[in-house]
Amino acid sequence: RSYGSSNPAYRWLFYSLTSRRRRLLGLAMAEAASVGFSHLVDEATNVTELQILEKRDPHYAVRIKRMAELNDAQQDMVAYCLNKSHFFKTMGDKWKVWGDLLYATQVTGSAIVPVLIGVLGSFDSAFIDACIRVLAIVLSLAAAICAALEGVYSYRLRGQVRRGFGDNLNDLFQSFETLSGPLFDPTCSARRESKPAQRPGEGSFVMPDLSHIPRAVLRAQLDHLDQLDTAKKKEKPPDASPPHPQTHVDVYRLFAAEVVALNAQARKAAFVGQDVGAGHSASGQIEREGEGQTAAT
Repeated sequence: RSYGSSNPAYRWLFYSLTSRRRRLLGLAMAEAASVGFSHLVDEATNVTELQILEKRDPHYAVRIKRMAELNDAQQDMVAYCLNKSHFFKTMGDKWKVWGDLLYATQVTGSAIVPVLIGVLGSFDSAFIDACIRVLAIVLSLAAAICAALEGVYSYRLRGQVRRGFGDNLNDLFQSFETLSGPLFDPTCSARRESKPAQRPGEGSFVMPDLSHIPRAVLRAQLDHLDQLDTAKKKEKPPDASPPHPQTHVDVYRLFAAEVVALNAQARKAAFVGQDVGAGHSASGQIEREGEGQTAAT
């Protein structure tokens, strides 16, 4: 190195070798970094829904793993239901907080501005009057902007709806895990008490004109119908075999279809100007309550 420092040719050769070594070292480090990053990306993309749930809510993951008859893909679907439930509840709370903040600003500004206008000119200082005037203008603008934002985007209402979808997904998981409720239990009293949908025209019976039929024929027909009813009552119903106990695998497809339906309804409710309560009774009730609150305001 000392000899090369006095000779320009050797100095150039020395710096060329060192710079080449640095370039090779930099390429090697970049290669290692790219390989490591791609490995991290592969690990991140291979994370399953159940693993995500284990990090956030390990107790729910344990409850899913107890359903041993479900395979890995089915357990991931159940975990997906809970992950979406957490997402909807978290986003719903955030939207509601924003809506409450906008509503509080609107109410506060609407209440303070008339007071500021009333006390305007009560002080002997032109500076104080100017400050009050500017403050009243700022509060009035803030109240108007907040009212417009809440009226267009409906933060509070949409937050309540999304929170409601999250709670419904959680309730769906609870029913699926215990195989209870009208959706997964065929012996549920709520299912037995539910009435079938009325067919079009059913319940509106028009009595035909029977005046041209002899009375004896009508009485004979009524007696025959009474005899048929009595014979049906005397017949012993067939021995109903006890219902086969259902497993999670038996009702898994019904559970998955319900999760997809709730996700579709939540996705539709996220659009501004859409009917957030379409196809969902709880969300529809929230929508009606929100409209009532808006009208009252």
